[in-house]
Amino acid sequence: MYLTQDEQEQYAQILFDTKGLADEALKNTLENTFGTLKGYELYKVTSDTKAFILFSALSWDKNKQTGENISHIAGDNITSILIAMIGLVGWEAFMATILVDTGLKSVGIDLGTISEKAYNNGISASKISDIETNNFKKLPSDAKKAMTEQGIYPGGPKWNSFIMDQVKRQNQTSSTTQRINARINFIGLDELSESGTRDLRDLTILNDFSIYKLEGYSSVDSYYKFTILFVSDYDLVIEDIVDLECCVRVRDEINSLNKKEIYGRVFKIKEYSVVGSKRVYEVVLVSPLHYLSLNKRYEIYMDKSVKDIISIILGRYKALLGIDLVLKVDNLKYPIRHYTTQYAQSDYEFIKMLCEEEGLVLLSDYSSNNPYGLVLCELNEHAVSCEGIEASFFASKKFALSNYSEDFYDYLKPSVDMQTTHGKNLEFDTYKDNSNTKQLRHDLQYEILRDRLELYDGSNAKDLKRYNEIDAQRGYSSSIKVDGVSYELSMRDGISVVLNDTKLLQEKEVIILSVEYQGFFPNALDEYKEDDKDKTQYFVQFSSIVKDHIYRPYKTITKPRISSVQTAIVSKGDNNTKDSANEIDVNHLGEIRVIMHFDYNRPTSCYIPLSNIYSGDNYGARFLPRVNSEVIVSYINGDIDRPIIIGSLHNGENKIPYPLPQTKTQSYIKTQTTPQYQDKEG
Repeated sequence: MYLTQDEQEQYAQILFDTKGLADEALKNTLENTFGTLKGYELYKVTSDTKAFILFSALSWDKNKQTGENISHIAGDNITSILIAMIGLVGWEAFMATILVDTGLKSVGIDLGTISEKAYNNGISASKISDIETNNFKKLPSDAKKAMTEQGIYPGGPKWNSFIMDQVKRQNQTSSTTQRINARINFIGLDELSESGTRDLRDLTILNDFSIYKLEGYSSVDSYYKFTILFVSDYDLVIEDIVDLECCVRVRDEINSLNKKEIYGRVFKIKEYSVVGSKRVYEVVLVSPLHYLSLNKRYEIYMDKSVKDIISIILGRYKALLGIDLVLKVDNLKYPIRHYTTQYAQSDYEFIKMLCEEEGLVLLSDYSSNNPYGLVLCELNEHAVSCEGIEASFFASKKFALSNYSEDFYDYLKPSVDMQTTHGKNLEFDTYKDNSNTKQLRHDLQYEILRDRLELYDGSNAKDLKRYNEIDAQRGYSSSIKVDGVSYELSMRDGISVVLNDTKLLQEKEVIILSVEYQGFFPNALDEYKEDDKDKTQYFVQFSSIVKDHIYRPYKTITKPRISSVQTAIVSKGDNNTKDSANEIDVNHLGEIRVIMHFDYNRPTSCYIPLSNIYSGDNYGARFLPRVNSEVIVSYINGDIDRPIIIGSLHNGENKIPYPLPQTKTQSYIKTQTTPQYQDKEG
């Protein structure tokens, strides 16, 4: 971004007039003054950085010291680091030259660039300060003493200068190694033009666009999503582009082997701006899985394992969205589920819930020829090994409870105590607990009473133990993270990689969990300017776990609960209930099958329990609902997978045996042979 002298004066005057209100009015003023694209960029720089606060600090109270105003308004550590970049005296002198009366005369400095650099350097300085503080604490006493004598210690007089030297060194390293080119093209747009539906000119030239800006996010726990600004020499027909497949290619012009490709669908396209003779468009590129988050379905899956259910759902979209699933799970570790219900959930939400329950992830299969290939697996066992990546990184540890005690009531074995505990002494080889953490981990406990289990290796108890271990590992895996920044195109989620920090001379083998992508490519609008060519064009921020720590996805999807009752129709194994009306279908436990109204496929459920008015050891009462009868269904603990029949109803086909209100005094229990009795007064 470049501002002429006149534009700098306009920008400074606008900052002075707005007096600290970063609102829609400021955005409109900047866009009206500088044009939509540049105005929006200025607004982002202004609202995202300390520039606004710093300018306003002087205009609000000139009687106080600049530093006091800034500290009072900003109230954080980054501000002091920003001031340290040029020194407080230098900043005051700079501001004083601007604040000549109210005219704010410019001194010929690009204020937007200063603000942007200050913010980026401030963020880097904050992270580096944390790293260097930890390193300082680990130094031998002699080295620590020598640095202290020089004033280089956390909070010392030369500490900020030391940190900013590290920032400059980092910027020099990153800025001199990047020459990135990014382009986007839309798959099928050429064919659309050839079909005659639109006159899109020569698409062999048109369908290859320069990217101006790229932002995105990908994670082992969710689908990827990118927002992209691209430039076109021609007007595009946006309705022809929405929902097309597209490909983003990011390439290092210095090292042609260093490249990245991102495939997805255009979920949204927006006419963004006009710059000179060029058109700027914004597209939102998503994984095909995003479309599975838009629907809502009801379905009962009987006698299916989790991998079977996920395979069935994704298989429906293979032709429509190109999704291809590879199963890399041990069949013996994931038992057949007797009854699993998708209730008012999108397909993606339901799949994600199942993965979280079982400790599984859906990874993008980068080894597949299909860019939309997915792998269902345990992350630690199937993270793709990659070559080492250069990155700045730092570790963090917090206490996370891992001691889980779980129990289950098995109504077929009501006297059996199934309680099991795991995780009170859970530990791995790296980042071991200190004595305080060990005591907390041992004594604090999370209790769970499970609503349902399956026969795992012939035993409910083994299934309970399996879930207990998954929950304990899930709890522990949230305690330690390795986060960082990298400028390499090969960084992505779901890989196992050795991070190499050349500045701090440290390495760490990790599994990447999530990545935030940032790309800025100024040559999309013009040739490289002298001011822009050394800017960092592409970098990512990532989060990871140490490789030897077992990862289980966190539970973000709440299983649907039903706190009320529903009705259903009794069946005998098919959905044609009228032809079999009044027949009895029951198993040895006195359970019956029904058809739930919410399942559009209208399958017969598995056998579900039936409550009685009186039950005991070899005694009780029994009235079995017959086929085509309407029954009332409740759910144990509200669990949609634990239905129980608690009563029955008459309906339009199953009539009341005696007319009302004429027979309102008659009370009866009527079967084919049992008479009623009169209950009339007198």
